[in-house]
Amino acid sequence: MTNSNPVFDGLAEGLATITVDLETLRASERLRIVNALERQTELAETNLAVQQRIADAAGRQAEALEIIAALFASTIGVGNVTCGHEAGVTQTVNFLRTGSGRKDFRCDNDSVANADDSD
Repeated sequence: MTNSNPVFDGLAEGLATITVDLETLRASERLRIVNALERQTELAETNLAVQQRIADAAGRQAEALEIIAALFASTIGVGNVTCGHEAGVTQTVNFLRTGSGRKDFRCDNDSVANADDSD
């Protein structure tokens, strides 16, 4: 005849319940961790996509600046200017191309006067 002690029976029942609750908590905690890791993975993939779009945009901007620089460089030329006050003397000048060909430029009297004043 076994006499069970109600205190021990209650403790055993309580421990069984606590163990089940701990297992439930462990499973729900694992699920939360897995969900958090999946969300972090999604955020990392989104961040990578944004960085790739930024890199593509920076590449397009660099190409545009190169095109602008090339267009501007193609309009700069070097020509000669002959001023009438000094026969046979020509000066080399930079200019923006206007499509007028390879002619010498007319003398800019204001520039010549300023150049004469500075001597």
